[in-house]
Amino acid sequence: MTWILLPLAVTLTGSIDDKFAETLKETKVITKELPKFYEIRFTVDKKRKQTAYIRKEVFEYRSIQVREAFSICYDNKLAPSPELILAAFQKRFSVGGLVLEKPSDEQANWRIRFKLDLPIDISAKDLRLKLDVIATTTDGLEAEFNAGKDGDDK
Repeated sequence: MTWILLPLAVTLTGSIDDKFAETLKETKVITKELPKFYEIRFTVDKKRKQTAYIRKEVFEYRSIQVREAFSICYDNKLAPSPELILAAFQKRFSVGGLVLEKPSDEQANWRIRFKLDLPIDISAKDLRLKLDVIATTTDGLEAEFNAGKDGDDK
């Protein structure tokens, strides 16, 4: 038997709904609402800070609807070195993965971010767990990619 894998179309299907906003409140995380995102602040290991984001838009992969959650582990005007890109993208994760973004009209810097897709009907308990995974994973990557510096220290 031969399997042929075809790329799936990704389309936006709408904005965040009231049920998800309520679920987010139930997690008891500190949240700030931005025009396109929810911003969540974390303290990791009592000294480092990390910010995670959840897109308000819902993406659809055929019949699966998700919201993207992510945190940035590299954010710099300079492109990441080939060695950094190789080291970063050779990493394997049980859940989630890395995305490389080049500068654009919407962002001035090169970015590497760790992302997870969240089901639209996620429970508050599972949402909190996934946000913790995003924060701790990204914080470790950020320390590795930026010589231990905390990019969230303002």
